[in-house]
This record gives sequence, C-alpha cells and structure tokens, in this order.
Amino acid sequence: AGSVMVSVVPLLLVILVFTSVMSIAAESVAGEKERGTMATLLATPVSRRDIALGKVLAITAIGLLIAASSLLGILAGLPSIMQGAVDVNVYGPADYLLLALVVLSTTLFVVMLVAVVSTLAKSVKEATMLMTPLMIAVMLVGVLGMFGSARAEVGYYLIPLYNSVQCMIGILSFDLQPVNVAACVASNLAVTAVGVLALQRMFDSERLMFAR
Repeated sequence: AGSVMVSVVPLLLVILVFTSVMSIAAESVAGEKERGTMATLLATPVSRRDIALGKVLAITAIGLLIAASSLLGILAGLPSIMQGAVDVNVYGPADYLLLALVVLSTTLFVVMLVAVVSTLAKSVKEATMLMTPLMIAVMLVGVLGMFGSARAEVGYYLIPLYNSVQCMIGILSFDLQPVNVAACVASNLAVTAVGVLALQRMFDSERLMFAR
C-alpha cells in the first residue's frame, strides 16, 4: 500500500496544486494589469503592500481549498482505482496530520512563487508562458517521488518543493523522520515569508505595476 501511494500521491498532488493555483494567480495579478483595473486598485487609499498581501491571502485561501479537495479526492478515489490493492486505513491520524502540514506549507510556497511570477508579467498570456518552465520543473520533482525511498539527510529537506515530495514519500512509506518534516515545513514557510516581502516591494514599483 505504501509503495503504491508513494508512486501516485506526491506526483498528482503537486501537479494539481500548482496548475490550479497558477491559473488563479495569473488572472488575479497579471489579468488585472492587462485589463487596467490594477491601476484603479492601486489608486485607492489602501497601501500597495496591503493590496499585495490581500492578493496573496485570497489566492492562498483558494489554493488551500484546492489542495484539501485534491488530497481528499486522491485518498478517496485511489482504493477503487487500484481495485482494492490500496487501503488508506493503514495510515493513522498522526500520519494524516503530518501530511496535511506538508501540503499546507507546500501550497503557501506555490502561491508565493506563482504570485511573484504573475506580478512580473504584463498579461495573462505572458504569465502563463513564464510559469510553463516552472510547471515542467514541478512535474519532474513529482516524478522523482516514483523512484527510491525518502532521503535521510536533513539538507535535502531545506529545498522547497523537493522537500515536500521527500516528506510525502517518508510519511506514505512509513519511513518518517520527524526532524525532516520539521525542516521541510520551516523551510517552506521561511522561503514563503521572504517571497511575500519581495512581492510587497514589487507592488511599490511603478515600472512593474503599470507595465502593459
């Protein structure tokens, strides 16, 4: 059961979360710049940094719903797809809690990443083009989860996204190292915080926000 879950869940989950958040973020930031509504929004009394944070929070809320529904859908549908070869009941509440923490931190990182790329773009089309190489990289990272076991070295769990896949492998294959999960979540949150600060500074740039 663990080997089947490892070969399917990390790949499907990272792809579903990234592609869903990508379309939302592209429309939320680059789309408003393309339509000219971003200029109106920036002219309001609200500070630009608050607007940037609001964008991130809105995308995050939707991204977390997508991540939760994707995870529940995969876990609910996998036993029937595999014709009973997989029993998700082999995992306990602690396993699902750790998996949820990893998915949460991963979603926050993905939201930050695509929001920054969308801010750099002038249109939805350009944002999609810029995110395509990232999507390919995400797919490759997810494919890595189909081969081998989770790495033991803590250093691998400081690399965003790759650390999430490794944590999922460890949790689903019953080869869990709590320190690695802690390092993964902490690293994702730290990188996300830095990215959000950078995004707020980007919203202060006239050249970026009014480029059309």
